[in-house]
Amino acid sequence: MGANIKSFFSSVFTVVRNHKKKTGAVVALVLFMLYIGYGKSTGDTSQYVEVKPQELREQVAVTGRVKPYDEVSLAFEKTGRIGASYVKVGDYVNAGTTLAALELTSSLAQLSAEEAKLEQLKRGSRPEEVSVKKADVDVATQALAAEYNTAFDTVNDALTKSEDAVRVKIATMFTGNSTSGYKLSFTTCDTETGNMVTTLRSKSETALATLRASVGAAASATSDTDREAALSDARAQTLVFRDLLKNLSILLNQNCTLADSSLDTYRTNVSAANSSIASVLSSLSDKINAIASAKVALKKSQSALALVQAGSDPQEIATQAARVKDAEAVVRSNQIIAPLSGIVTKMDAKAGEIAYANTALISIDSKNSYKIEVQVPELDSTGIKKGDKANISFDALGTQTLFPAEVVLVDPAETLTDNVPTYKVTLGIQSDDERIKSGLTANVYITTAIKEGVLTVPAYALTSKDGKKYVTIKSDKTTKEVEITIGAHGDKGEVEVLSGLSGGDVVVIQNAGTKK
Repeated sequence: MGANIKSFFSSVFTVVRNHKKKTGAVVALVLFMLYIGYGKSTGDTSQYVEVKPQELREQVAVTGRVKPYDEVSLAFEKTGRIGASYVKVGDYVNAGTTLAALELTSSLAQLSAEEAKLEQLKRGSRPEEVSVKKADVDVATQALAAEYNTAFDTVNDALTKSEDAVRVKIATMFTGNSTSGYKLSFTTCDTETGNMVTTLRSKSETALATLRASVGAAASATSDTDREAALSDARAQTLVFRDLLKNLSILLNQNCTLADSSLDTYRTNVSAANSSIASVLSSLSDKINAIASAKVALKKSQSALALVQAGSDPQEIATQAARVKDAEAVVRSNQIIAPLSGIVTKMDAKAGEIAYANTALISIDSKNSYKIEVQVPELDSTGIKKGDKANISFDALGTQTLFPAEVVLVDPAETLTDNVPTYKVTLGIQSDDERIKSGLTANVYITTAIKEGVLTVPAYALTSKDGKKYVTIKSDKTTKEVEITIGAHGDKGEVEVLSGLSGGDVVVIQNAGTKK
């Protein structure tokens, strides 16, 4: 630096000497040009900015991920067997579309009966109609009685076949008894399954005893309710035998000790027992279903008879109309209906399977309506409120392209991550650009405040010492460092100056090509 100064003044003296006969103005001009040249020669590329009042937009920058604005998971209101499904994953559906339905035979029959009764009330009845409906009731009553009368035979057959399957066909595969406990007559490679098999063999004896009691109950039943209970109990016990044979088959398929001849015999016996138990389960289920169908038929015929016998009282018609609406509601409760338009993203409702109440089977995401959820640090969250505007860029679409958004929700409760509190902020994207889709990474810039007429300086003009902030200002031909107090940060890299500077001050923002 010293050498440069000496060189500068040497140049000055040379100019003065060479222009001693010139006017002072010429000499001054030459000296100014030399000063400029000196600055360039020494690398002084200082840049400055004048401090003046202007607008500052305070902004919070966070990242998040795009999610559907509306996302619903749907389930049946009650347990039942699925009768049909009408959509698949990827299908677009409108609000109100039926997506799946349980078996509707019973509820539709009830609806039909209620509708028929309403129609009859409105129409009135004729004597010949009454006679026909009475005959229908008689036929339905006899049909139901016939089903009940054969309940004993069905349960007794179940006991016979179950005892043969458990105590005869697979008897040689076990040792022991219900008192001492049952053990496998051969060594197994799968101890866990082997233990389960012996446990189920013991349970099977209890189940056989219960099944025998069900036979007795069916034989002495004095009511149809007792007969239905005997059938249901018998089916429940038969499931124990099915589980025993299923696990026994697993053991035999994993055989590691049995000779081929013994293994073949065991497998043949287990297969025969399985077939027998499957036949029992089918017979019991068929009988239970046949009784249910006969009851529905009887109820329908009774309703039809009541219809033709009823008068056409206006109040009664109104009451029956309400019953029709109730029956319609039952039918709807057996269906899953789309509450909004969107894309099917999950479809686990399959015809023939059992659906359990309130177990989500279908999901729908809204189309062309998305939101972004971000976690905002504690200090930044206090300035964010519902209605704040924001700009969003997406990594996949180029960070230079901005999309408008608005804060729609600020969670009042914190979220702790590694004991650091953050607050979830939800923004609605105000764009229907088809390129926006669920899962995109979003860069979110939330404008929390707009301040007019504040003094600002670029953030990179600041230096820090001992926890205090400083800037360098130009004063005449010199510079000096002054302490300042800063406030909000703007969206263009500027900071608010609360004290230390005045309007018109000139701040050094770059010197020798290095940002401060």
